[in-house]
Amino acid sequence: VVISGSAVSIPELMNPTKTDGPAPVALIQQFYPGEEGGNALMDVVFGKVDFSGKLPVTIVEKVSDLPPYLEQNMSFGMGRTYRYFRGEPLYPFGYGASAHLFSYSDLAVMPQFSSLNAKPKNVQVSFTLALQGVATISATPPVAEEVVQIYVSFAVHATSGEGPRPFDNGSAVPRWELKYFDRVLITRAEHKVEVTLALESLALAAEDGTLQVLPGRYTFSVGGTSPETPTRLLRPAAPFGPESPISTSIVVSADGEVFLA
Repeated sequence: VVISGSAVSIPELMNPTKTDGPAPVALIQQFYPGEEGGNALMDVVFGKVDFSGKLPVTIVEKVSDLPPYLEQNMSFGMGRTYRYFRGEPLYPFGYGASAHLFSYSDLAVMPQFSSLNAKPKNVQVSFTLALQGVATISATPPVAEEVVQIYVSFAVHATSGEGPRPFDNGSAVPRWELKYFDRVLITRAEHKVEVTLALESLALAAEDGTLQVLPGRYTFSVGGTSPETPTRLLRPAAPFGPESPISTSIVVSADGEVFLA
């Protein structure tokens, strides 16, 4: 159990390939809990509740992977936070193991129109979340919980998907941005999840602070972890890890029309 106020990298403990002795079966990152932290920890350890937490930070392997502390440019060097970091994290933002095996499928992103000739103001993201192993399902209370996550990545070149690229004024474009997350209680074998996102939520911040929905390709990644999670942390390499996220893309034209990629 790691109890800390922020991300702490302990590669000799957290990375099985660098552990001199037997690697720990599991690691629990508790941060700084409140007065009920001990009880909450025991509920997880002894199986009273399902462990389904996800990291709200990126844990890098070594401090030298991060830009200088006083450097305010988030994309400087290897980048800072999951939005810009270009290295391989020890544990990525959004990651968390589970005793249950979840799968994602049938991902679709469709524009929504308010009237026949209007340009779309929203996009609907739909997918199927399935719990592998129906015998473990209990209706009251639900025994399986999953935190579903939707990330979006922008690429200037709509046809090739290359990118991300900076704005013309030099402002960097994030590699990925978390646009939605929710905790889903599994009460049946499959859940159909539908999420409506405002098209303006895809806007990117220019250097002057203005928000723009730029023409180009927008890739949506859906899963139980962030899209750049290392393979060693995913199934089947990690028995309790999440599956690799699934993805699909749309293209936004210069006049605001939305097309399937």
